Amino acid sequence: MFMRIIILLLFILQCFSGNAQQEGVIKKFSGTIGKAGIVADIKIIDTTFSGSYYYVKEMNPLLLRGTLKNSDITAIEEVNDSITGSITGKMNGDHSAIKGTWQNSSGKKSYPFEWKVTQQEGSAVLNVISKQYNYVWNKNKNGDELGCKTFYSLCYIIQLSDLQAKKLINDELLQADVDLTANDDDLKEAATEYMDDDSYFYKEDFDTAYAEANTAENEQWINASPQLYQWKKSQTCDVIFNENNLLALQIYNEEITGGSHRSLEYIDMVFDLKTGMQLGLDELFKPGYHDPLNELAKLRLLSKFKAGSLQQLEEKGLQLHGGFEVSDNFFIQKNGIVFTYNPNEIAPNSTHAIEIIIPWSSLQQWINPSGPLAWTLKK
Repeated sequence: MFMRIIILLLFILQCFSGNAQQEGVIKKFSGTIGKAGIVADIKIIDTTFSGSYYYVKEMNPLLLRGTLKNSDITAIEEVNDSITGSITGKMNGDHSAIKGTWQNSSGKKSYPFEWKVTQQEGSAVLNVISKQYNYVWNKNKNGDELGCKTFYSLCYIIQLSDLQAKKLINDELLQADVDLTANDDDLKEAATEYMDDDSYFYKEDFDTAYAEANTAENEQWINASPQLYQWKKSQTCDVIFNENNLLALQIYNEEITGGSHRSLEYIDMVFDLKTGMQLGLDELFKPGYHDPLNELAKLRLLSKFKAGSLQQLEEKGLQLHGGFEVSDNFFIQKNGIVFTYNPNEIAPNSTHAIEIIIPWSSLQQWINPSGPLAWTLKK
């Protein structure tokens, strides 16, 4: 065990790219744009500003991504990969308030906005930590670095009223057995250990794959096609929903193992903040929900691709094998449940995930009135 720790420390020193480990925050805001009320979840790490918000009356999420430099915020607003607007403003020093101007994509409409940090009952407080590693295995005659790069941006809960629930969720997010009374520093250490270990084993995989490649015979490939000897891996975590005693996260994994060998994966997770348990569909809906839910999802998929049947979907390139099943990879948001199909899962050669959203209004008869989604039922 001690020797492994020494080897791991040497690897970290060898791989460290010079980008320091960065710590950030994920905060919930409420406020207004013009006179309309909004709720936002914002992630701030170094100069990166990102997250989402929704109008209280409409409940449809809008994504934000941009920068925070000194106290100045600039971010674009997106819906379905289309830019719908932008915000510019100022954030105070402790990240507790934002004030500025929103405008639509044409610039013809603009409204003042003012948001303040709020801690809603039934939500968790999270932190985020990121780190980058760069292992240089070799350099070719052109000076290209060959080896592997890894980047991580992990989130974890630092405050939740139920300590057991907090522990169970952090155990899953950090792949560790954290102590029930773990403080912020303990959790940061667990997150760092996860990143160090994962990058170490990724480097080991690279060395194994190219154990006999650093030879004179391979020199022409090393010089002419350096991308064959350049691996990259990234893992990021985004908060999708953090209200009503539910926490929905999406983990994004991307990996390139030489040349064009690229893989993408979205892992959706929904946690009950009262118990710390990860929820499946059975915990959300009444018995007998599967077939009706499957039919609703199929109709949404048909509509998304403007098709009238599964056969037409297959003619458009989807691979359904004559049938369709609702995915168990899902997250929830304020206006509905979203099912994620990863690249190549039902769409061969796709570089994007397919998301199918079913609004709560279409699921009223199947939502368990005593379950975690009771708040979505119309009164």
